[in-house]
Formats: sequence, C-alpha cells, structure tokens
Amino acid sequence: MGSAPPEADDYDLPLYSVHEDHHKPFLLTDEEAQIGELDQEGPSTPSSSSSPSPSSSSSKRVPPRYSISLVIGPSHFTLRIHGGTLILFLLASLFVSRVVFQTLSCFSPKSASSVGQSGKSFTLHPSTAKIHQGIDWSGISPEKVCEKEEGKGIDLEEFAKRRDTLARLLGSGEKDNWAVWVSEPSPNTLYYVNLSTRDWYLSERPWLVVITPSISTSSPKAHLSILTPSFELSRTKRLPFALSSSDLSQISWVTWEEAENPYAVLSQHLEHLYASYLSSIKESKAKWTIHLEENMRQLVADGIGKAVKTVEGRGLEVRVGLVGESIREQRMRKTKKERELLRCVSKVTMHALRKVQTHLQIGMSEKQGEALIYNALTSAGLTDLSIIVLFGANAALPHASASADKWLEEGEFALFDVGGTLKGYISDFTRTMLPNPRSSPNPSIEPSWPSRRSQTIWNLVHDAQSTALQTLDKHINITAAKVDLSARLIITEAGYGDHFTHRLGHGIGLQGHEGPYLNAGNAKTWLKEGEVFSIEPGVYLENQLGVRLEDLVIKTDEGYELVWSAGLAKSPWLP
Repeated sequence: MGSAPPEADDYDLPLYSVHEDHHKPFLLTDEEAQIGELDQEGPSTPSSSSSPSPSSSSSKRVPPRYSISLVIGPSHFTLRIHGGTLILFLLASLFVSRVVFQTLSCFSPKSASSVGQSGKSFTLHPSTAKIHQGIDWSGISPEKVCEKEEGKGIDLEEFAKRRDTLARLLGSGEKDNWAVWVSEPSPNTLYYVNLSTRDWYLSERPWLVVITPSISTSSPKAHLSILTPSFELSRTKRLPFALSSSDLSQISWVTWEEAENPYAVLSQHLEHLYASYLSSIKESKAKWTIHLEENMRQLVADGIGKAVKTVEGRGLEVRVGLVGESIREQRMRKTKKERELLRCVSKVTMHALRKVQTHLQIGMSEKQGEALIYNALTSAGLTDLSIIVLFGANAALPHASASADKWLEEGEFALFDVGGTLKGYISDFTRTMLPNPRSSPNPSIEPSWPSRRSQTIWNLVHDAQSTALQTLDKHINITAAKVDLSARLIITEAGYGDHFTHRLGHGIGLQGHEGPYLNAGNAKTWLKEGEVFSIEPGVYLENQLGVRLEDLVIKTDEGYELVWSAGLAKSPWLP
C-alpha cells in the first residue's frame, strides 16, 4: 500500500528557506492569537424544557468569569478574567501588540516582487525586510554602469578563433602527431562551442564534443564532431552552438544505438578521421594523442581508454591523458572581449555592494543582508549568484552560510563575498563593511572605528592587499607564489600569520575558481599577460571577527590593471 501523498505546500517550497527563523522572538499579533471559546463558569445551564427555580432567581448573582486560551509556540496559556475587565483586557492587549508589531516588523520576512533593469520584474528574496522592499535598484544595471562595448557577448568569430587555436595547439607543430580533444559538457565546451551542462545534463549516456585539426598546415582549422545517442540527435541539432551556418554544416554527427558501445563507436569515428589526416599529409602512420578535458568523469575516461586499445592492437601508438598546460592556458589568458565582459559584470557587482552598504542596519539578520545583495544583483540581470554574508564572529569562518538567527550588532563587521554571472563571465568581490551611524547622514564623512582592534585588523588586511598589487607592479615576470608570499609577509610580521588561512587568490572567467592559483606552493607558476585573478587576503580570529578584502586584477605586460577601475575599498564605510 503506497504512502499518503504529500501536502500541496510540499511542492511549493521557496528557493531560500525562511523556516530558519523559528528561534527568533515570536511577536504575537491580533490575527495570530488563537482566542479560545468564552466559557461562562457557574451553575450548569438548565435545559430548554426545564423551568427556572424560584429560589435561584432570588439568590445573589455571581459575576461571570471568562477564560481566554492563547497558544504561543509550543506553550499553552489560559487566563481567567472577570467579565467586567474582559473588554479592557482585550483592547489593551490589541493596542500593545499592534504598536510593538508595527515597531519591529520592518525586518520581518516578506515575499514580494520588484522592478529591476529595463523595467523587468523580479522576485524578491524571501528574507527581504519590509523596509527594503521598495529599494530602487535600477541604477546598477549593465546598461547604466557599463560602457557600450563592455556588455556585448562573445561573437561567432571569436568562438571560431578559439577552436582554431585549439586545433593548432593539439598538433604542437609536429607533423607526425595527430591529436584529439574530447570533453563532456563543461566550462570548456562553453568556451569553444557555447554549450555546457546548462544545455545538456550529464547521465550514464555519453554526449561528447570532439575537436580535431582538419588540415596539416601551420594554421590548421578545427573540425567538430558530436557523439550523441541516436534518439537524441534531433534535440542535439537544436542546441545553441556558437557556429556559423557554414561551420554548422561541417559538423560530424556521430550517433550510437542503445545496444551499441558508444565508446567503440567513437573509436571507429576517430579512426576514420585519422585516415583522412594521413591522406592529407601523405604519410602511412602518425602518433595519436587523445586529450581528455580535466573535469571528465572517470567512467567516460575509462570507456574511451578501453575502446582505443583495439586501435593499439593493430599496431598504432595511442596516448590518452589529460589536456596539457598549453591548452589550459588558452582559457586562462583572456581576450579583449573577455576582459570587457569581466569589467562589466564587476562594475554591476561593486555598484550593488556599495548600495547595499548604505542600507546596512544594526539589528538586521545575515539572511536579510543576503536578501539585500541578492535583490541588487538579480535586479541587474546577473544569474548563478554566489553569496556569502557573515556578521561579527561568524565572519571568522571564511565560507560559512548566512543565518536567520545572527543579527548585526553594534561594532560588528559585515562581510559580503559576492559574485554573479553575465553572459557566461563571473565576478567575485569581497568587502568587510560597517553600517553608517544614524548620526552621520553624509556617508562620505568617515565615522569612528568601533574598536582599536577592528581598525588594526581591517587596515592590516588592506595593507596586505595593497602590497600584493605593488609586488605585481614592480615585477613584470613573477610567480604566483611570490605574490602570495608578499601579502602573507605583511600579515605574519604583524603577528597574525596563523590567522591568514587560505591562498591569496584564484583565476576567474567562465568559472568562479580556475587557474592560475596564487598560493605559496606554485613557485613555478609564472603569471602571464591576460590572466585575471583575485587578490583576497584575510585575517580570521575564531569566535571574534573576520576580515577579508577581495578585488580582481588583470596581469599586463607592465604589471597589472584593476578590473574594477574605481579602486580598492577606502574604508569599511566606503567599499
């Protein structure tokens, strides 16, 4: 016998749970109070068929008493009140609860919608405070803060150049080396053909993108093959490939039936391409190299490896391995158009952070802070948001989650580590901020620090970040490790080295974290022109406070450029 179907509400849970608020002080409103039945106590009421006793009518009347039952949370209270005071009691209770409710309900979770970029409506975060529902976020959209060229996406011509560059890298200039690049849907396929797991989810049935050099000159063109289940071919052809009509007509659609081994089908197709390559170079034999995308699932990599053994059995030399450094480096070094997109999404993110800072208030929860930045970024059209909002001692846990039970208290830092995606490219910025005191209506006037320790640590982290940038500026040729160590030394010499617990930075682009990685172990990783990465030192004192500042930089031939050209944070009040 099957279980009972779930309640209808089980199918309509919000993206962000608001049930975490159950530890908050619960304020009873007049609508929420459950008033029990008013029971008059005293002699039993006679039945309608009985006549009243003469003696009872002449006896002294006892004032009736009423009971009011209230259920608050898990507790049940019964109040017994004489009738003469009942009305006064109800009116007084109603008045007090209404006044208190209206005073404090400005931070109660609500569900509503608002208007963002280009007049488009968006759904507010469910933890949005009532006083924050009417904020106008329209001024931070890409149309308002970005240059015209910055907001444009990658065009078909650039996608074609990417694939042709890959084809050139595959051969490494060796005539007798035929190479193949194979990938499942991933950020790499997004880079080369504009498809990712958003377009095709991963399953036990392999769906693969294969790129090979089509000719044997020094400037080969890329040939694209797609391995797909036969019954999915029509769907596959409708995907938004970043290909011209001419390139689309040249795709090899490689299909496999359910009863077939898909990897054997792929191997047979590669043999056919290999034969065409040999014919073009007028040779009888060449080495094979199959480059597997680094995030490929093991079951797929194993399937390909076993299938090509049949080729080796016929005397051909086949090597299967992960892509080399030169291929990974292609994505790491951003083109002009990529850098423009990164600048645009960064401008939106930082304008959002700056506006959020003006709405920080003592007494708001981390969840309500999360709602602020969520609404700001969503209104601007950013997607796939990454948001960390931590107050006070919680910020000492670098990647903790926002809580509905942690409130911003006087003198506490508010750490916001946030980013979003615009046309595939991602932002990532961190600011450790303080709210503007009510006594300072002009946010450009810097208020006083809450404590000497908070001032010392915030300035220390800021100095470490500035030192890392100076190191980049002074050394055109520099390793990732050296930049990390330059910032780490500042914090260590101040006595907080053990509290800087993570690397200095990471690359960014189509992924929030990608190469290069700035840590002390990468002493042989030379930073190259066009790479974009974060500089984000931090100091974390567990159970006390945490401070992190993060900005993105572009490595140039002359040093670096900040992606967000307005510069580093000036203070906790001027992010």
